[in-house]
Amino acid sequence: MKNIFSDEAIAQLIEEDVPYFDLTTLGLGICKQQGAIEFYSRHPMVVCATEEAARVFELCGAKVQYQVESGFKLAPAELILKATGSAEALHIAWRIALNLMEYASGMATRTNSLVIAAHEIDPLVAIVCTRKAFPNTRKLSMKAVFAGGAVPHRLGLSEPS
Repeated sequence: MKNIFSDEAIAQLIEEDVPYFDLTTLGLGICKQQGAIEFYSRHPMVVCATEEAARVFELCGAKVQYQVESGFKLAPAELILKATGSAEALHIAWRIALNLMEYASGMATRTNSLVIAAHEIDPLVAIVCTRKAFPNTRKLSMKAVFAGGAVPHRLGLSEPS
């Protein structure tokens, strides 16, 4: 799946979380030290928003070494994403990337469980989701719906029903 956020939108997420500098790595004196970060699945899941998470790391100055594509089903303890770079870049990107993947993967996993349950009864039934989403989260929500195997009812009021 493609990244659904522009670089400007991702930069806004970074700016919102770290408007000045990373006080943690600055205070510890480790800003320039090189490191690696890895994200693993805890439970069976449908992963989502890895493309956006990877771009967060890249825009913070880290290099993505490995990334699972959104929509893939993972077993527990499988690697989702790995990035390397300065401690400052990794620490700034960490929470933003984690939140994107955690929320979107949760929606994709739950959606997929509905799709599986429905298809056990009737393989031809479609799971169709509402366009309603928490403000400013519609793009991420719709990506999670698709990753989970469902489709939106419609994307906005300007579409015919």
